[in-house]
Amino acid sequence: MRRRAEKVIVIDYKGDESVNPNKRDLSLYSKAELKRRFPRQICRAGYVIESVDVVNKLFQSLYHPLFWDLLPHLDCPGIEDILYPFFKHLEKKDKDWIIEVALTGENHLFFKLLICTQGQFLRGGYLGMSEDEMPKFVEGEFEEKLRAFLAENGLEKGRDYVWKTQLD
Repeated sequence: MRRRAEKVIVIDYKGDESVNPNKRDLSLYSKAELKRRFPRQICRAGYVIESVDVVNKLFQSLYHPLFWDLLPHLDCPGIEDILYPFFKHLEKKDKDWIIEVALTGENHLFFKLLICTQGQFLRGGYLGMSEDEMPKFVEGEFEEKLRAFLAENGLEKGRDYVWKTQLD
């Protein structure tokens, strides 16, 4: 006779050491959910800008300051569409040099601007995956042209933006 598998519920108490659970943050979850990996199967590499101040500096260089209001945060609607035309002239379709401008991050409080130049589909990728398990992308000739363009517009590598591989 087969026994039915039972779902084990774990009670996790968080907070102070009081015996009264009403004074603590009480959460219920199953053990299966603890090991769940949230899929992130697109691996992209490019230049990441984390500061809204740096993006505003770039916009002020690209647009006439009289016509541009400063962005309050990075997740402003259409920021990718506004920036992409300035990078489009660097693309070379015959060499598969394509630029994508995107917002990346898990929630709107921590969005980053990604100027993506390389990428691939990564079967089995997941949120929190170790960087050792991710593919390694290397900056090349195309990225050199992009760095020169960013330098012309007042951005400095290492201070204003960094080369990064990440999952989305």
